[in-house]
Amino acid sequence: MNDSKSCPECNQPLKNGYIVSSRRISWSESGESVWTDVKSEVLIKDAWFKLKKTPALKCETCHLVMFKPQ
Repeated sequence: MNDSKSCPECNQPLKNGYIVSSRRISWSESGESVWTDVKSEVLIKDAWFKLKKTPALKCETCHLVMFKPQ
């Protein structure tokens, strides 16, 4: 990911980094609470032996984080 990109929210520079997670991260269009992510899209899968690192961009000003699922 490229440092020269600007935040789509506030137009400030984006910083390269990683989302670090031992658990899966899923997407749902519903705002309701759920017990499982069966009908959700898994964006980051569970890690097994070490934490999963997914490349991401973060805005230090408004805290927006962007990443592409792997």
